[in-house]
Amino acid sequence: METQEEASAKWNQWPESEGRTSNASGDSAETQEADAEWKQWLDLEGRKINASRDFTTNQEESSAEWKQWPDSEGRNTNASGDSTDNQEEASAGWKSPFAPGSGTKQHQIPRRIHILGTGSVGLFMAHSLAGIPNRPPITFLSGIQSSALYTSPQRWQEAGECVEMITDGMSVVRRGFDFEPVVLHSGSRDGAGSSNWKSTLSQEDAMIWNLIVSVKAPDTVTALSRVAHRLCRDSTITFLQNGMGQLDEVNQQLFPDIETRPNYVIGVISHGITRVGPYTARHAGFGTISIGIQPRIRGSIDPLPPTARYIIRTITRTPLLAAVPFAPTALQEQQLDKLAINSVINPLTALANCTNGELLHNPFFSRVFKLLLAETSLVIRSLPELKGVPNVNTRYDPRRLEFVMIRTATRTAQNVSSMLQNVRAHKKTEIDYINGYIVRRGEEMGIKSITNYVVMQLVKARSSMSRRAADAQLPEDLPDSLTLRSLNSQRLSDSGQLPHPPSSSQAGESET
Repeated sequence: METQEEASAKWNQWPESEGRTSNASGDSAETQEADAEWKQWLDLEGRKINASRDFTTNQEESSAEWKQWPDSEGRNTNASGDSTDNQEEASAGWKSPFAPGSGTKQHQIPRRIHILGTGSVGLFMAHSLAGIPNRPPITFLSGIQSSALYTSPQRWQEAGECVEMITDGMSVVRRGFDFEPVVLHSGSRDGAGSSNWKSTLSQEDAMIWNLIVSVKAPDTVTALSRVAHRLCRDSTITFLQNGMGQLDEVNQQLFPDIETRPNYVIGVISHGITRVGPYTARHAGFGTISIGIQPRIRGSIDPLPPTARYIIRTITRTPLLAAVPFAPTALQEQQLDKLAINSVINPLTALANCTNGELLHNPFFSRVFKLLLAETSLVIRSLPELKGVPNVNTRYDPRRLEFVMIRTATRTAQNVSSMLQNVRAHKKTEIDYINGYIVRRGEEMGIKSITNYVVMQLVKARSSMSRRAADAQLPEDLPDSLTLRSLNSQRLSDSGQLPHPPSSSQAGESET
């Protein structure tokens, strides 16, 4: 039986009288055409054979997927291997809201990031983002807090217009930030009233596309109301705060219309940062940031908005932040994990005026741990939004929550909780968004969280005493109520006003 090579040789030698023309190499034109078709034929694996008969993947599909795949720097890489910043958005483009009805005016996504709040987290984010290659422009929005001690333009100039971060005793100073005052009394969304930013910024520059909110949870609505008229549906707000429940207040009071509401990105931060100066912070403990998009409608799967994609990529490509993206459900679990830990450490350290580590190895504190975590576990495991999520009962078991809380307190033993810092600074605490959130969600489901309610009231009383002492410029540890009464009487007598004499009942009480 003749081989394939012998049969091929005979075919190439077949006379041209048979209607076939041979080329110089002996291959007929019909053979070349069949060979060309064979080179383009798909094999059983769904791949193509190129001119050299090597198996390759579908080049068009592979090239398209590679162009869309983010590289380690959070950018898109094209087929030639060149990295471009936001290539997909730049090539596709998006309509500018400043040109209604004009579908031809398109531009790249604005890269400027505004930071609302110059606390420890805001300084940490600005300092970290300023240290990456091809850093984005960063603008501090000031004048949004009740106290202008650290947010005035004069203080910014006195600080050298720079942000300093201290880590392990080493100081790193970074510059190149912009500082924009915000009018305190202009709270309407349409910009009614006195809005100084209109006179200095163009309409396009005045819009805010990428906003990081790092103020305390109680100040969220007040702070956002100053710039709400500069946000639109294409804007993205990134919330980096403790506690839960502030988004419901923002939606109810500032953005009730779901169609015009900005996009929300939630971040759960575990870094330990303490502000030690107007624009100086200390990075006391390394941690991570869990970040993800918040759907407009719970449970819906919407395409990632361009500005949300940009801010998530920028944060995740910043090495010092150690940010990891999560799906909405997984991100909510991260929030609840931190909420359970903060509901124990923050209020107890504020009440006992101690560091995190001093809560450990104390049997009296341990009993309070168990009571708080038992209530918190029951409330979280009963949440309707977690129905059907696997492993919820195991993840939020009281014994596991206690183990995680003790591990966190051990790791941050020398740290001072943010709630204790607020009490010492005579500021409002976030207790309504930590233990208060647990109490509210429990009431919605018919669960009474008595221990969390008592702790919440005690922290409010402690914070109120601290603020009253600061207003009266008196020491917090007064001997008794008579001392305060005598000091007030002395103050009135110095001003020429005599206090009212005590009634007989009051005098009898004082004697006893």
